[in-house]
Amino acid sequence: MKHNVISKQYPLEVDIYTTEEDMLVVSNKVQPKVEESVSSGIGLKNLWGRYRMLTGKDLYISNRKDYFKVSLPLINKSV
Repeated sequence: MKHNVISKQYPLEVDIYTTEEDMLVVSNKVQPKVEESVSSGIGLKNLWGRYRMLTGKDLYISNRKDYFKVSLPLINKSV
């Protein structure tokens, strides 16, 4: 949300789903703000480090032109 325009005209839609590869995916369309906000990337580094410390697994971050996506390996698979 830090880097996206969010308004009635441009609502932020977040997709949350799981994959057949047992990943939890959180994704949103990139709607860049006109005024670029400064980012150190520390928030994503903290998320990655904490997830790795708690689970021993890496998360995956994809920041493409149109979509931003974070994929986390599921810890427990439901039967």
